[in-house]
Amino acid sequence: VFSKEKYHDGDSKQTIDGSKRPVYRVNITDDEISNEKATRKEKCRHCLRVVSKITFSQLGLGGLVVGYVILGGLIFDAIESRHELKRLEEKELHRQSFVEQLYTLAYREFNRVLNNTFELKYALWRGGWSRHDEKNDGWQIDVEPHIWKKHVDDELLKYFHAEEKSQYLDEQNQQSNTIQVWTFSSAMLYAATVITTIGYGNITPKTTEGKIATMIYAMIGIPLMFMCLTYTGDLLADAFISGYSKLVNFIIKRLCRGRIKKVLPLSSRRSFEQSDSDDEEKRHVPIVATLAVLALYIAMGALLFAQWESWHVLDGAYFCFITFTTIGFGDLVPGKGTLNENKAGKAAMCSIFLLFGMIVMAMSFKLMQDEIISKFRAIGKRFGLVKTHNDHG
Repeated sequence: VFSKEKYHDGDSKQTIDGSKRPVYRVNITDDEISNEKATRKEKCRHCLRVVSKITFSQLGLGGLVVGYVILGGLIFDAIESRHELKRLEEKELHRQSFVEQLYTLAYREFNRVLNNTFELKYALWRGGWSRHDEKNDGWQIDVEPHIWKKHVDDELLKYFHAEEKSQYLDEQNQQSNTIQVWTFSSAMLYAATVITTIGYGNITPKTTEGKIATMIYAMIGIPLMFMCLTYTGDLLADAFISGYSKLVNFIIKRLCRGRIKKVLPLSSRRSFEQSDSDDEEKRHVPIVATLAVLALYIAMGALLFAQWESWHVLDGAYFCFITFTTIGFGDLVPGKGTLNENKAGKAAMCSIFLLFGMIVMAMSFKLMQDEIISKFRAIGKRFGLVKTHNDHG
């Protein structure tokens, strides 16, 4: 409890109206201090619990993964784009240097041939040679272009060797040697392929910083992505089972309502409805229905990429399946219409679509796994391989 003590009698404080009032000292006990600290700690714990609950919820994990991909796009774009711009500038300088050297050689050889021709013509004029003699000695003019050709060949060989080496390195990394590959859009897709372990391989980091950042980014992002796939896939699976069960029960009730009213009494109808509600909890989604949902999502992706990338619809479906299953051959990669630096919105939508597609694939695997286990359990019960509750009794 706070205790209030008065200072010495001489201590007072003057107020606005000129009057004086005594000054008191407030003593705070140790118990109050400890209680206040405990209250602050409890508030901090409560805030942390709320933040953790939101973060590790299905929606929170999805938002966290999307934010992590965007962050990765910013990081890798900042690291790799500078190196790539420097490489392209060096290639342009090399090309300009080659053109300058070629021009210098041509200018020098032209002047030399022109001077030699003038000197020869002047000598012929001074010596009184005939045109027949000029033709016989014309080799003195024609022999010089061989030297010019050798110089040009040497410069061309140097340039082509440098270009072949650069082209080979770019082909090994499947990257263009004339245009900028690392943009925010491509960096964001690269970040998504890292944490999903797809790894197209169409673009790879060239700098030491980029390689180190990739390893650190993957060590944090891969567990986060798998956690999101597990939680969100289970949530979608439960929601799909519930929706499918309600739909099936609704159809059955609509089709059988008239017959049940005619055949069964009221008590039997209630027990029938109760059994339907119990079956709803135990119902499994058929594999055909799961494959239909997966095929529908892949078809949406096929049409989407056929529109954006000018692919064939089959190529779009093939790309979606290879991506959703994390196979990631890398033979088909978005780039022409999606990863353009002027279409960052499409790139973001592409990344989100692919991430959600992996969640749909995880949900499909979960549903098919439950259905297969249920079928095998039913077969085991029929042949007496699996004990039931009645057998234990």
